[in-house]
Amino acid sequence: MKDIELLLLNFGFSWTSSKLIPFVILLFFGCGFALMLKNKKLKIKWLNPIKTSLIVILPTAIYFVIFPIYEGDLYKSGIKISSELTFKKEKILSIIVLPDCSFCFETIEITKKLLKRNSNCSIEYIIASRPNEIPHGIADKIPKKCSIRLEYDVQKLAQLTHGAYPSYCISEKGEIVKLWRTEHFGTRALDEIEEFCLSK
Repeated sequence: MKDIELLLLNFGFSWTSSKLIPFVILLFFGCGFALMLKNKKLKIKWLNPIKTSLIVILPTAIYFVIFPIYEGDLYKSGIKISSELTFKKEKILSIIVLPDCSFCFETIEITKKLLKRNSNCSIEYIIASRPNEIPHGIADKIPKKCSIRLEYDVQKLAQLTHGAYPSYCISEKGEIVKLWRTEHFGTRALDEIEEFCLSK
């Protein structure tokens, strides 16, 4: 079903719709399977309403366990915040990461999908680094269309991210429009980011 999610994204559905539609499909599948059992000529005595309900929701429940829906997939949870960190004047998505953070590596696939859907989207990776240190790890994986910036001021990063990496930030004219720390980031945020990138 994850392939269906990717297919929906490729057909231009929003990130949130692509996340939720497979659950709806599985719910209909469960209903169809329950009706099929009910309409069979064989008398299935054990198929009472409670067990029928379980049959209906079981496929969706299994999918939810494998691909859960998080708060950020349902609600707009980005925040407006000020920061001493400087940002480019253009409209840009900044992804703040650590060089070898495993969660930060997951941003690469998201970034590739964003760029595939919105080739004009400007994305910058801000990598927490130490002076005179060339970070590898995630820096070697970042798509070429993205710019990379090394940030040595740990205090400014901590004030912005509260230690949550990766963090996502959209900014314009050097000012933060909205920030999502990793625990609040989801498909709703991606829809907002795309809307921001496409707006004039």
